[in-house]
Amino acid sequence: MTQPFPGGSVCTRVRPLASVLFLLLACTAAASEAPGSPVGEWRYVLLWNGLPAGSASVRVDRDEKAGTYVVEGEARTNALVDLFWRLRASLRSVVDASSWRPRRYELVRKKSKKRKVVEVAFSRDGAVGWYSRRGKVTVRKVEEPRILDPVAAALRALAFPLRTNEPYSYRVFTGRALYEVEARILGREKVRVPAGEFEAWKAFLRVVRVPREAREKKDDDEPTELEIWLAGEKPSVPVRVEGKLAGFPIGLELEDASTPPPRSAHSAGSGATAATRASSPG
Repeated sequence: MTQPFPGGSVCTRVRPLASVLFLLLACTAAASEAPGSPVGEWRYVLLWNGLPAGSASVRVDRDEKAGTYVVEGEARTNALVDLFWRLRASLRSVVDASSWRPRRYELVRKKSKKRKVVEVAFSRDGAVGWYSRRGKVTVRKVEEPRILDPVAAALRALAFPLRTNEPYSYRVFTGRALYEVEARILGREKVRVPAGEFEAWKAFLRVVRVPREAREKKDDDEPTELEIWLAGEKPSVPVRVEGKLAGFPIGLELEDASTPPPRSAHSAGSGATAATRASSPG
């Protein structure tokens, strides 16, 4: 019988799992990417090898006075999975509502008994990240004017016209590492999750860590590939995320929402039509 949480190398390569969780949180922020769009809270069930393994939630608010979006997310494993491996994580991102530029990004993650804290401050010239673990603080500076955090990247990607199978790429800085992200819309299809059945846009994401030096090599250098289904006339609220970690299927499915996404929609008017069927990325 296959173990849902095998030991050894799987538990040491948990960063792709965090990527799945927080790419979800980032994409959900796009539900509020235009004035008048709904804000609220979305709750998800985390699946590992087809079995419930935990939960994740996202809350999106708009600060009209400051002219920003504030996105807060949490993820946690359930009591059964805690016996093998325990995860508690929270995220907070502040993004400028007019330019989609990130202002500040914070991540707190507890894996079993290890606690890690990341803070990133963004400016026009780049970003500075502080990574704290076991009382030791590491500072990393990235001098790239267009660098984004995961939430701002999702907002910018979905704020512009989307065309089927046209790749969109951008760089994301999490305070500790720099990632190259490529995304594309594959088409439309129906998807059923605990929250109901939705007509959704299917997107493909490929995430690759950018080495700081040519000789640098880490366990998580293998690309993380995800498929995401987003409901709405214009892709916005993720209702399902699927990927793999060490060969085991992992995913997230929408369970409940204070502002439910629409169950069906017409063409987004962005070069893709409802008749377009999802296909594999070429």
